[in-house]
Amino acid sequence: MIWLFFSIFCFIIAAEEISWAERITGFTLNSISDLSIQGETNFHNLPFFHNILLDPLLHVVCILFGWLGWRKWPNLSALPSRRYSLFFLLVSLFFAYYDISWASTVEHIRNDQEIFEFLLSTGIFLHFWENIKLLKNLK
Repeated sequence: MIWLFFSIFCFIIAAEEISWAERITGFTLNSISDLSIQGETNFHNLPFFHNILLDPLLHVVCILFGWLGWRKWPNLSALPSRRYSLFFLLVSLFFAYYDISWASTVEHIRNDQEIFEFLLSTGIFLHFWENIKLLKNLK
């Protein structure tokens, strides 16, 4: 049941990432896209979600999945194991440095978020795949 909710959550995230197929269908909600940081019809680029909620939450989740989870609760299969830690820690380091570069006077780094989003999703997928294999072996 948890994986069903997680799958629905991932579908919503994917739909958000492609702006609910705005470029494919040509349909846009101007009231949302006018407020969006990227000028697209999605909620995660609205200033509240993007700046206040999602950035700190991403750091916390990546640190939990990348280090704290396997370190404090090594037998909890819901959290990724140590072998997948770099998939999350590198993402957290990139976004922390990216946020610091924009909040300070140091030279801004390039915004290569898609690479790190792919790294994060790969870590989640590999953790999911490992759990599926374990469940099959138990049967």
